[in-house]
Amino acid sequence: MTNNIEPFETRGHDLSGSASLEFYDMDNFQSFASRALGYDPDRFDPVALKIYISGENPIVTLYALDKTAQEQNSVPKDKLPVKKFKVRITWPEIFKFVKTFDLVVSDGTYDIKDMVVESDNVHE
Repeated sequence: MTNNIEPFETRGHDLSGSASLEFYDMDNFQSFASRALGYDPDRFDPVALKIYISGENPIVTLYALDKTAQEQNSVPKDKLPVKKFKVRITWPEIFKFVKTFDLVVSDGTYDIKDMVVESDNVHE
């Protein structure tokens, strides 16, 4: 299975791109997923995390590999059987676990990889 990272859904959006997220330590993805989203870490392995913002609190969706379904060979070998766990959560609850969050979006007119940044001014 290849590890291609797809950008966000681009149709119907003004800007799309990529994001990265770093937890405070290696165990926190599992810890966040099991505590905030209520899944059994013995049965599931986290695969992907989606944060959707609409309104005051974001909606977090975890896609987790169902190890039981994988062992039973109930899906094609080149596919992952995942279960979706979805919850509305507060920003403070997310950032108990998240150390950094980066988001880069563009309108697609120019390839971001071709940019040469001339200034690194930080305005706070």
